[in-house]
Amino acid sequence: MNDQSRKEQLGRYQVGELIGKGSTATIYKARDPILSRDVAVKVIHQYLCHQPGFIERIEREAHTLASLHHPNIIDIYDMGKEDDVFYIVVELVMGETLKDRLQVLREKNQVMPLKEVERIMTVVCDAIDNVHRAGLVHRDIKPANLLFNEQNQPMLMDFGIVKILDGTGLTIKGSLLGTPFYMSPEQCRGQPADNRSDIYSLGVMLYEMCTGDLPFKADSLGGFIKAHIEETPPSPKQINPQLSASVENVILRALAKSPEARFPMASELADGFSAAVATSEADNQPAPDIATTIEQKEVQPPQCACFRSVSSGVVYQLDAIIDNRVGRTKPFSAVEVDISSEQGGDYVHSVHAIVRYGDSGWELEPTNTNRNPTFVNNRKISPGERAILSNGDRVAFSGTEFVFEITH
Repeated sequence: MNDQSRKEQLGRYQVGELIGKGSTATIYKARDPILSRDVAVKVIHQYLCHQPGFIERIEREAHTLASLHHPNIIDIYDMGKEDDVFYIVVELVMGETLKDRLQVLREKNQVMPLKEVERIMTVVCDAIDNVHRAGLVHRDIKPANLLFNEQNQPMLMDFGIVKILDGTGLTIKGSLLGTPFYMSPEQCRGQPADNRSDIYSLGVMLYEMCTGDLPFKADSLGGFIKAHIEETPPSPKQINPQLSASVENVILRALAKSPEARFPMASELADGFSAAVATSEADNQPAPDIATTIEQKEVQPPQCACFRSVSSGVVYQLDAIIDNRVGRTKPFSAVEVDISSEQGGDYVHSVHAIVRYGDSGWELEPTNTNRNPTFVNNRKISPGERAILSNGDRVAFSGTEFVFEITH
């Protein structure tokens, strides 16, 4: 189906303007008249549909793909076939991609701020862990597959198509399945890809966000494949001297040639990067002069504080030395203040907020990794906004209420 001959109706969907083209599909904006919402319809290229077993594989995978519900994964709504046209209906997100943003920065000879890189990696890695727990692998993680919605939240897309195509023995226009800039060494060898292949692709993307460059450059597909398999990536610090050694180590571990040497989970990559960024920020603080040192001696030590659950009475201690990530521990990852159902019935979303002790005392800042609101004394606090906490303040996470208490 091309632009000239495309159908104006696919199933119940009213097909509208062309919004994108890729190696696997042509994408149109469409209207679902039954649910009164706009959607994106991805029309799979016909040469793929004609491959033996293709339709059967789509039907086999459809139920699993439709079950992937995460705030940062574009939802798959429907699949269908009309005449010789096979299509997938997904959530419509109209916005720029990470590829677009990196290109703008590159044109300005700039790199993305580490705090923004950290925000994106935290959200994306949580989404990737979600699909890995479902027993699936994306296989084509790249900046072009990361779309920002109206709330500036990154949304992972094209998961379904890659999963459906994998295992059919197909090549995309004569190349391997995936994008050679971001493919893992094992994918380049034509070997099966697992969770750690996605970790490698995340590492390439992280390298690019932190340096503005790809770790490997070549003039041909074969050159890129050879580089991923054999070559050592240039030191990120050589490209961006502002990076710390700890940040560089995290990037290079994600890019390890051996899958066993990489981070085993995406969330561990994100946690490692966050810790490295925090360490580098502390190391880069200017040395205090004599006047500052004398003034600091008069400052009182940080106050000890906690959250006391209104419903259960359980006390959750806060550490004034670190940025306390308040939330729920998940398998193979943890938060500093673990509020979960195992501790008296309280429950909040994983990494719901950051609570720190700063110049103004105790501060609370909701994160971007959840959609559940945070309230302080019945006032909603949005991600990016900071609220100063006072003794006795009422704080609500995910509808669970706590009292903020300064213990001494």
